[in-house]
Amino acid sequence: MRTTSSMLLMAALILGSKTQGQDQPPSRGTSRAEIVHVSLSMLDQWTECVRQLTGKPLLLANFQPAGNLSCPSSKDEIRKQLEGKAVLVPGDKWDLLIGKNLSPGGTPPEFWKSVTVKLKVKPWEAVKGSRPASLSELEELSTAALRAVRPSLGVEPPIAKRSDVGQPHDAIAIINLELLFDIHRLSATGPESIIGILREELGGIGDGRIIYGEFRDGKPIFLWDSPRLTTRLLNLNYRDIYHDGVEEILLMGFLPSRGTIGDLVIFTANGQELSRQPGGPEGFTAPIITGGEVKFVEDSHGGPDFLGIPDESDEAKVNTYALVGTYKNQSQESSGQSAPVGDNAAAQVNEQGMQLMKSKSYEAAAAKFTEAFHLNPNDAAFANNVGFAWYRAGKLQDAVLWFQQAISLDPKRPVAYLNLGDAYAKLNRNAEARRAYNKYLELAPNSKSAVDVKRKLEALPSTP
Repeated sequence: MRTTSSMLLMAALILGSKTQGQDQPPSRGTSRAEIVHVSLSMLDQWTECVRQLTGKPLLLANFQPAGNLSCPSSKDEIRKQLEGKAVLVPGDKWDLLIGKNLSPGGTPPEFWKSVTVKLKVKPWEAVKGSRPASLSELEELSTAALRAVRPSLGVEPPIAKRSDVGQPHDAIAIINLELLFDIHRLSATGPESIIGILREELGGIGDGRIIYGEFRDGKPIFLWDSPRLTTRLLNLNYRDIYHDGVEEILLMGFLPSRGTIGDLVIFTANGQELSRQPGGPEGFTAPIITGGEVKFVEDSHGGPDFLGIPDESDEAKVNTYALVGTYKNQSQESSGQSAPVGDNAAAQVNEQGMQLMKSKSYEAAAAKFTEAFHLNPNDAAFANNVGFAWYRAGKLQDAVLWFQQAISLDPKRPVAYLNLGDAYAKLNRNAEARRAYNKYLELAPNSKSAVDVKRKLEALPSTP
């Protein structure tokens, strides 16, 4: 027979699991105090913890940790976590984190004593139907975007002249970034959308982030930003993929000699990533389409566009991908294949985490739930489970970040707000705990836990 505590444990882990996880922010017209970071990765969460300690965002050069990095509580803990793995180069507005696994011939990370970031803010190249931002708008947009976008960006490791390496002088690494903006109405009756990208200047060969906002009452409000993408020299474009009068946001790289698309990334205005080719270090949200060339194929019956992609093993064969949530290979769908192995594997790993929770092996359970989340990063229940395991392990800041991830995936999941409120309460962040508890009661006013949540609200101190 289950004890009351074990029943509450299971409820906190799985309550609300019938609600389908959504990888998007609330619909237009609803206000949200914080930007939605679509598919927040463990590295994103760690860099946010670092920014809280240093006051500066991070540029990541050749740094992709193999294991978990827990949220550091001090600058000394940051140094201990990076020992033997990377060098943190201080800067004025950004810090630069250089991994030690550089390619042969690269400049040793210890060579650099400081970093200077030069940022150019400018309009994106003219797109049909868009209007260029004015100089005053660019200044306002850049200030708001840099305040909202998540605090990490991948860059190429800086390289010094071979003759300079090893010389006893202060070496300053120069990183050139660009922040591009386009203003475009995605539908005839919709607001003016703001589409920006933060990346190395000219695209580099590193990563970038899309950031999306809208003008509301004349003010720019940023709503979401993307995981790191391999942006290369991708151009901005728009296309009404669903044929519903609302355009989607495309990053495209053409192969002019073939008249096809070599690179393609697609986002909806709500932040859902429909497709990505090539992938990227944080390619969690959409299947990576392989094959190297893509063509849009319009449905003669007025449905969503298809993608035609040559088969890697047989150039004469073209696979057709239809847009059903994300692009799915129709040859696989029609053959009656079962659900993707990743989904089944995620459920199995999640169950292993549940068993570890019962035995109070909370950190091991957190690792299992994290593995399940990476196998199926659109399932808010897995993110909530990671957070709850860290909460039980006493890693409250880690728990907060994972509960926030669950909420970004599914803003209507009551249990995530309840768990988030409990974590904030233990951190004595009373105002935030109060907001989380009130949101829970708004979503689940008649739940069995509602009475208990009201008691928790009454017990919170009035101080922030």
